[in-house]
Amino acid sequence: MDANQFQQLLANLTISFENAAANIVNGLRPENMQNNIIVKEVDEVKEVEEVKDNFEAFSVDDEVQKKDWKCYREHFDRQKYETVRLEADINNDPIGDNATFNVVYSHDYYGFQRTFVELKSKPLITILQEILRDNRDIHDIEPRINARVLFHVIKTLKDTAMTKAVSNLGCLNSMIKFLEHEHDKTIKAKDKMLRDKNVSFDMLWSTLVNQSRHKGVRYRECRLLLIYHFAIYLFINLLSCVWKSYSHSQCEISGQKLGGIISSTSEDNNDDRKKIFTIDIKIIDYDSIGFKNCTIHRKIEYFSGVKSFSELSVILARFINIQSFKEELIKNGKLFFRHSLGENNFLSYKGPLLRWKSDRRNKREVEKIRADGRVIIDLKSFATMNPDYEMENALPPNKYQYEMNKQNKVYLKKDEYLKEDSCFRAPAVVYGFSLALKIWGQFEVTKLAPIDFNKRAFDYLVISDDKKKLLKGLVKQYSRTTNNDGLDPITNKGNSCVILCHGPPGTGKTLTAESVAESLRRPLWMLGMHELGINPEELEKRLSRVLEIAYTWKAILLLDEADIYLEKRNTVDLSRNMMVGAFLRQLEYYQGILFLTTNRGANFDDAICSRISMFFYFPKHDQSQRRKIWTIFLRRASLDIKADDDLVEYELNGREIRNILHIARMLAHNSECDLTKDFMISLIEGYINDLKELRKSDTDTKMYSNKLSF
Repeated sequence: MDANQFQQLLANLTISFENAAANIVNGLRPENMQNNIIVKEVDEVKEVEEVKDNFEAFSVDDEVQKKDWKCYREHFDRQKYETVRLEADINNDPIGDNATFNVVYSHDYYGFQRTFVELKSKPLITILQEILRDNRDIHDIEPRINARVLFHVIKTLKDTAMTKAVSNLGCLNSMIKFLEHEHDKTIKAKDKMLRDKNVSFDMLWSTLVNQSRHKGVRYRECRLLLIYHFAIYLFINLLSCVWKSYSHSQCEISGQKLGGIISSTSEDNNDDRKKIFTIDIKIIDYDSIGFKNCTIHRKIEYFSGVKSFSELSVILARFINIQSFKEELIKNGKLFFRHSLGENNFLSYKGPLLRWKSDRRNKREVEKIRADGRVIIDLKSFATMNPDYEMENALPPNKYQYEMNKQNKVYLKKDEYLKEDSCFRAPAVVYGFSLALKIWGQFEVTKLAPIDFNKRAFDYLVISDDKKKLLKGLVKQYSRTTNNDGLDPITNKGNSCVILCHGPPGTGKTLTAESVAESLRRPLWMLGMHELGINPEELEKRLSRVLEIAYTWKAILLLDEADIYLEKRNTVDLSRNMMVGAFLRQLEYYQGILFLTTNRGANFDDAICSRISMFFYFPKHDQSQRRKIWTIFLRRASLDIKADDDLVEYELNGREIRNILHIARMLAHNSECDLTKDFMISLIEGYINDLKELRKSDTDTKMYSNKLSF
């Protein structure tokens, strides 16, 4: 094989490889491609004839057309692997370089047929640059615009032609005549469909972008349901229809209404070779830095026949009563802006927590969990604690992205996002953390409300008055302390308030932390081994982030059943030693309020003890304390029963008293009878007897195990 043959072979292999790669990307093989969606593998002559037939179907023999613009046809040559451009036969009267614009009927590699207009006249380019300000193609040195884009501005071009300020009307009139001729059937079909309030798939492009800046559409689903397919978009041919259309919809997840503005549309094939119509919608979102203009995408899959506009996922506002929704949308938008800014991010919530989850096929689904209770709205902390969660436009930018956003002026100024137009385009959900579920997720803005704090929280705490007074004073003082008030010579060190509550179960350890948080009107973040982990590296990483976020929120931290992190180190269990060491390092620089609770207190590490601000021992309740607890719960249950000796004599802790009273109320309600003291006493005695049997059974099991081991 000589050099020329080898070079030819290499060229053929390259072409074959490129064709195969293109087919793989498209998800199709050549022999399976059909009709106008994808061009079949045919010989060059046949391919040219098909394109010519398509061109002749689009064109007529018009004298004005011949004189003012030239027509070309393009097709992709698979042998040469390049686009071939031929002059159309209709150009009987050549005008050379004097054409104000060229018309190109293109049949690309993927089988899409499109009509493009190549602008030559500078006055015409200037006019269209003013009309199509947001269109990137119009600002090229040699603008090449899709004819569908120009379809949407025919009326504007006519209005411009009627003004006296426009010079060189010849080129503008020629453009109008071409567009009216090119889209003659489309104009008639569009008018009919708008009258009938239904549309075919092939006419979506003509109806879902309005000429009027005050008309609109609505789109279904909120930000949660929008998925980006960046790889696919590399192969999408965008139709840059920039005329703005307002949009609003009802979110399929939350039922809340949303708004947006259509910016552009495109048509493509999905992996199943079905046509899809993509609509880009401009909204406003928050990324922890500021409010910004951004884009979401909605898709309409191919459908046969016609559909009512109200059945589409994107609906023209002209077919709904936009005014009936406007006030609610603006109200919700103001809520979004207020909660996103975090002026008061500690709120009450009644509704579902929303978050993405993946099924077995790695397909995303929305998970809804009832999350009534208190929440913290904090997008930045959400991103910190959920680095793999897809946040789309709300993802906080890195330094480079932030500089790009500033340069592109995507962030809104305060006077801009307070406008009704901005509120209209705001999302329906915000990111945050459910303190009740201890889960990060998204929350509907309409279901958030201020918290009604209990001013008598400390009254329910049954401990000595001296301890209660000391606790309130200590915590309040720490809540006012600044970094400069610390006694440690090292900055940001030793400024924490760490309170260790130890004693038997049900004696008020957790309630103490809850009462302090309620009194200070601060969030109470309860943590356990499940959240922090039992691996030293994992513990240090998670605890570091938790302490940082808790300090940001000014939250009260409660580490419940903290024994594993407090036990004395030894020379045997190195893993536990590392965990205690990691816990100590993080505790050293924490500057907030931390409660530790444990049922044991005899085996704490000395280094841990030196970092505790105050120890609180909670002994078993005596009779007078049990009487107070019974009185509190009976009063809260609105029961006309006195906490006399018959109830108080049973040695129950606070949690057991609450549980028995709760069960008694449910049983009485189910039996449709009054709840009496005798009924509660019978429940108490049954509970105590069952508990004794349980402990006896546990003792017998241990004795049997010891005999076997012996």
